[in-house]
Amino acid sequence: MPVVVRDALVRWYEGEGTDADHRASVTMVVKARTHGQWIACDCLGGETPPPLMSPSYLSEAETYYLRRLTSTRQKRPEHLTDCPFYREQAPQRFREKRSAIPSTIDEPHGLFNAHRLAPEKLAALASALVV
Repeated sequence: MPVVVRDALVRWYEGEGTDADHRASVTMVVKARTHGQWIACDCLGGETPPPLMSPSYLSEAETYYLRRLTSTRQKRPEHLTDCPFYREQAPQRFREKRSAIPSTIDEPHGLFNAHRLAPEKLAALASALVV
C-alpha cells in the first residue's frame, strides 16, 4: 500500500486522523474486504513474514474494522509491541472450552423451556436454593 495511505490508516486507527484520513482508510478497508484481501503490516520489516489484518464488517454497528489474524498453530507473526496495531491477546480464560467451565444452571430441555423468560428461570432457581 502506498505510504500516504498507510500513514492515513495509522492516524485513523490511533484516533488522531482527519476526515481525509478517515475517508482514505475506510475506502482502503472496503476495497480490501470486497476483493478478499488481507492487509499486511510492515512493522517487522521486509525480511520476515508480516503480521496480517483482515478487513471485517460489523453489521450491528454498520462499521468496518481491522481484525488481527494471529495463531500460534499457523505461526502467524505478532505485531511489534510499539506498532500502532499491536494489542495484547485476550487472557487464556476467555479461550477455555465451554465444556471445561462448570455450569451451575441446568441446560434447557425442549423448545418451550429454552424460550421461557429469564426472570422465571432465575426465580425458580432461587426458590429451589431457599427451600
